[in-house]
Parts: sequence; structure tokens; C-alpha cells
Amino acid sequence: MLITPEELKQEIKLSKEEIKQVINHQQQISNILNGKDSRKLIIAGPCSMDFKESIINYGQQLKILQKKYENKALFVMRTYDSKPRTTVGWKGMIQGGEFGSKANINEGLRNSRKIMKEIISLGLPVANELLYPWIYSYQNDILSYIAIGARSSEDQGHRELASAIETPVGVKNPTSGDTQITANSLIASRSEQPIFIPGMPSYSQGNPNSHIILRGANFNGESYPNISDEFINRVNKILQEKGISTKYIIDLNHDNSGKNADLQIENMRISKKLKNFDKIAGFMVESYLFDGNQKADENNLESIEKGKSITDPCISIEKLEVLIKELF
Repeated sequence: MLITPEELKQEIKLSKEEIKQVINHQQQISNILNGKDSRKLIIAGPCSMDFKESIINYGQQLKILQKKYENKALFVMRTYDSKPRTTVGWKGMIQGGEFGSKANINEGLRNSRKIMKEIISLGLPVANELLYPWIYSYQNDILSYIAIGARSSEDQGHRELASAIETPVGVKNPTSGDTQITANSLIASRSEQPIFIPGMPSYSQGNPNSHIILRGANFNGESYPNISDEFINRVNKILQEKGISTKYIIDLNHDNSGKNADLQIENMRISKKLKNFDKIAGFMVESYLFDGNQKADENNLESIEKGKSITDPCISIEKLEVLIKELF
């Protein structure tokens, strides 16, 4: 039997101080997105959560950067617990627990929430990409930022969820890179509409804190970056016809880098040269304790270098600071 959201929240309960912190971080992120706060968002962390010890260690390192750059940036930690698969494979913390643990989904939900709570205890806001819309009901009290992935941004259920909440939601452009679909996703997220999500009101008010994430495009296996004034201008033109404006988050990895994680630093340099740089609220960075990634065998855990990604390649925490210095 699947544990209910209420049962999970009672079992792994946030303190009153932690609840206040989450709300405060949501407001800070909203202020950055709405231009009331001049700092940049830096949404950083591994491609996927894998081992608790490594994730917490990374969070401790990220906290050091937050203190160092607190007047210039707000660091939000990626605590991504679901991994989309082209076919099959390890699907992330919720459906698989720690890598190699063969945990059931209830244990996965518990493990994910425990890690998020520990990151919050460090004073950092946490972000998750909602591969499944129903995950929100288990994490709505703990997340300060939500991303809707490129393959989910055209899905009506994800768009309805984004429109029904106030938590800042970044909607990625689709893998096709189509500007009309990119704009449509935001229009839907900002709009009042009837929705069909169990446990939520039947009519949404639209989410003023929804915005667009640029992550590049892919055609026939080839990556095409969209960190460009041309792409932003085309999307803005469509949105202006609907009376909508948006800030953008730039995903420095994925198809903007061809999954060459080191290019994230060069992509930061490119971003700073944009004429539309004033519309860039922040950046997504895939980063972990160590550079690169590794092929991992669930049946041979001793061979795994913990702190190095077992999914998409990342830059090290040291290179993340190099990237931050490039921004500021």
C-alpha cells in the first residue's frame, strides 16, 4: 500500500522554523524572478540524488558558497529524486532508493524527504523536477523551487499543476526547441483554468511565479543551444501578444552544452553577452563533488566513486565556484 502524503509528512515532519524557512525562500526566489531582488538564482546540484552521504556533503559545500556570495546570489540545491529513462534503468531515489538498494517506493519517498529535510537544516532552499505531477502532494511543504522538464512541459497535467500553485515553477522549453510550444507552456502555467488533480481545487488561479527555462534543443541526436537573443526575442514576441512577460533561467548543461559539463563555464560567458541579460534571473548548473560521470553497476557498489554522477556528467564543486566567479 502506497503511503499517503499526510502520513509521510507526519512521519518526517518539518519544524515550525523549517516551515518558515521554506516560505521565506519561496518569497526570496519570487522576488528575484519579479525583479525586486537583484541577486541571481543559482540552482545547482547533481543530475540525480544517488547516495545520501554524498548529497549532504555537497550541500555542506554549497552552503559555504552561499555564505561567500550571499549578496550576489541565492543558491538553491537540486534534490532531483526521479530520473527519466529512454527505456529502462535506475529511475532515481523515489523508485529505487539509494543506488543499488532496491528500495520500494515508500522507502524511496521517505529517503528523498529525509535528504531534503537535512539540506533545509543547512539553511538552503531545495528544488526538484517533478517527473510525476503527483509527487507534489508529498513535497509541497518542503520545496522552494520546482522545475517542469522538457519532455513534461507539453503535458496538460504538468501545466495544470504549475498553474494551481504559487511555488516558483520553471518550465523548460521542449526538446524540439519550438518557440511557440515554449511560450504556450508558460501561457498555460500563468492562466486560470479548470484542472483535474486529485486533492487540489478544481479551478486554478494561474501561477505568477512561473517562468521559462532555456535548456537547448535536440534534433536527431544533435544538440542545438538556445542561449541566444534571437530565441528569447521570438518567445517574448509571442508572450507580449498575451500581455505576459517573463524572466528566464538558463540551464547551462543538457542540450545547451551537448552534455559536455565543462562547457557550462563557457555558456556562462555566452550568457553574460546577451542583450537580454537583464531578463536572465539565474542559472541551472549540474554540479557534484567531483567532475564528470561514471558507469555504475548496482551489483558492484564497491567500484563506485561516490560524489561522481552516475547519470549525466557534472562539474565539481570547485569548478562551480569558477563558474560563479565568471558570472560576478
